[in-house]
Amino acid sequence: DTSLGSLEAEHPGVIINKCIEIEIDGEIIRFDFKLRDGIASKKNAVLLMKQMGIIP
Repeated sequence: DTSLGSLEAEHPGVIINKCIEIEIDGEIIRFDFKLRDGIASKKNAVLLMKQMGIIP
């Protein structure tokens, strides 16, 4: 996830990082659905993959 964020610096004006922030409460993920500039401050990929049954 975080390595993709560096692409904006490598390709200025072509790639622009955008994110949606989340709140994690145990196993519950709440999305605020507000599109923001930058990279998300919380990492949620592993929790999402577990909830989707992709990884144990």
